[in-house]
Amino acid sequence: MTRFYQELEHTADWAVRVWGKSTAALFEHAAEAMFELQGAYLDAEAPIATRVTCQAPDLEALLIAWLSELLYHSETADVAYTRFAVKISGDAAEGYSLTALANGYPGRGPLAHVKAVTYYNPLVEDTVNGWEATFTFDT
Repeated sequence: MTRFYQELEHTADWAVRVWGKSTAALFEHAAEAMFELQGAYLDAEAPIATRVTCQAPDLEALLIAWLSELLYHSETADVAYTRFAVKISGDAAEGYSLTALANGYPGRGPLAHVKAVTYYNPLVEDTVNGWEATFTFDT
């Protein structure tokens, strides 16, 4: 499986840069990064499906809301999510909405635990090579 993210140096927490060809792909890869960093097996069967929706005024806030919602569902249902189908609609003037289907398996990864997605300098931008995001996890 091709990795669409890179860990960045950070003093206390995990900082990550993710890229994708579209905003939907970017958000899918961000979720993959979050769960893979916690030790989830992205190639595992994923029989558990969870529908996720969230809204936000901008793409940075939407990314944080999306990942935070996944963390909530992961912890309350004890599921490691590994596959994501994301749809994003809206614009900067009216705000954004996300609907997604997250599939996973029972149990969570054996590595470090992500406590939260922080608001420390999040960035989502359209570049000449596609979409990129940078964000930080509190561990």
